[in-house]
Parts: sequence; C-alpha cells; structure tokens
Amino acid sequence: MPVMRMLLLAGTLLAAGAQAQTAAINIDPEALALNEGASATYTLVLATQPSADVTVTVTTNNSDVTTDTSTLTFTNANWDTAQTLTATAAEDAGGADETATLTHAGAGGGYASVTRTLSVTVQDDEQTGTDYDT
Repeated sequence: MPVMRMLLLAGTLLAAGAQAQTAAINIDPEALALNEGASATYTLVLATQPSADVTVTVTTNNSDVTTDTSTLTFTNANWDTAQTLTATAAEDAGGADETATLTHAGAGGGYASVTRTLSVTVQDDEQTGTDYDT
C-alpha cells in the first residue's frame, strides 16, 4: 500500500507534489477605460474555496468613479462563481481625464487582508481626444 506524503505549508495540508493554493481575488478585466458619464462591468471571483463566508468591500480613491455595490459575499457554495459589478464615471465640469483605483478587500474565510485593485481610466467629454466607447 503506497504511503502518501503530506506537507504542511503555511497552514495548508498538501499531498506531495501538489501546489499550494493562495487566497486571492481575481478580477476580469484587469483594467477599465470608459468615457465620462458611462458605465462598464467587470467580474470578481475568489481563487480558492474559503473556510467561511468572505465579504469583499469595494472602495474608491476618486468620488467620480463608483460601483453599483460596495460589498459582495462569497460562500462555500458560490466562491468560484464570478459576480458582476458595474463601475460608473460621473459627469463633471472639469476638462481633464481622470484615473481611479477601485480597491477590493476581503474579510473572513481565510481572506483577511487579501486585496486586489482595479485601475479605471476616465476620458473627459469636455475635451477632444480618444473615445473609449468606439
């Protein structure tokens, strides 16, 4: 009878030769470009099955770029099913392009302190230049 070798790595029990799986938040696409006043969707999914429910909180560093929800919950049943978010760039009176970083921070289920960012570039509509929607 063969003996299976096991390895304990950072609290994860692995069969010999297996790869450690790290808790991570996956985002697709990895960046967004949109026009002022427009919206775009992206998806978020967990990389590994959590040990309990995981709450992902979304924050922004630019109040002109928002999401349709500020929290998502992943469970043992849906951790590998992508959830869709919509990012919206507000109209403003400025004449310059803007950037924003959406930060997605996990909590619970082995995802404490796991974060992932999404870069958003906003083309201002008060100037001439690239139209991201065409």
